[in-house]
Amino acid sequence: MNYLPVRKNVSDTGTNTTSLLPEHWQVLYSIHDLTDAQRSKIFRNVTTPFNSFEFLSALEDSGSIGKHTGWLPEYLLFENKGQCGLLLGYKKTNSYGEYVFDWAWADAYHRNGIEYYPKYTIAIPYSPIPCSKWIGNSSLSIDSALDVANHYANQKGYSGCHLLFLEDLAGKTLPEANQNFIRRVGNQFHWFNNRNGCY
Repeated sequence: MNYLPVRKNVSDTGTNTTSLLPEHWQVLYSIHDLTDAQRSKIFRNVTTPFNSFEFLSALEDSGSIGKHTGWLPEYLLFENKGQCGLLLGYKKTNSYGEYVFDWAWADAYHRNGIEYYPKYTIAIPYSPIPCSKWIGNSSLSIDSALDVANHYANQKGYSGCHLLFLEDLAGKTLPEANQNFIRRVGNQFHWFNNRNGCY
């Protein structure tokens, strides 16, 4: 399940990202900008290797994400009174590696004289894995974090804020009150070996 943006007209407010976020929030441009204490709180209870510090740092260190890849880290960090939360977001300058084929959206924007890129994408790069993109020990809900992300994307002048491959929330979706996103449903096919000896 993916969430696509509801377009709003915004103007770029410049590069001072501190003023673009509420109190207790900041933008990190590398996973290595986290302190040891923040890392401990954020990654202690991750449930998949794809949102682990080791995987995310390997993406950066190997050059798989960063300059010239279309995936520029812009993680949103929340920290207050011992609680830390990290939203795994990226400034995207193309649609490669998302496993969501939104080229038709990009083309429609282009035909109407609107820039589709950059966009803000909350996802695991190159991995269509349904897992949490909001990690840490914060009691702040994913919905609240997405409100901050959507506001950030609008203030930066990005075309929208996308959430890809949302984790399974026990049959629940984002609250209907969140009008900043529209739902797009797709299908995945998973193969399980079930310990069969041969094919």
